[in-house]
Amino acid sequence: MRNFLYRCPMTQLNVQATVTEEESSGREYVAQQCPACGGFHLINPLTGEGPKRPDGSRRSRRNPPSGQ
Repeated sequence: MRNFLYRCPMTQLNVQATVTEEESSGREYVAQQCPACGGFHLINPLTGEGPKRPDGSRRSRRNPPSGQ
């Protein structure tokens, strides 16, 4: 098992998560239930970041999609 940190895109809080080598084997992203907001996020355990959108940005509450 390995621990990693990521930032919740909804609350902007740093969150510690744990993933087993078996869970992350062959996957770029793993699903994590976030204790900060209660939602699920796809996180890369090596970088602590979520997937990028087609325009290269990352989704967050503080950075809403353009046009809204």
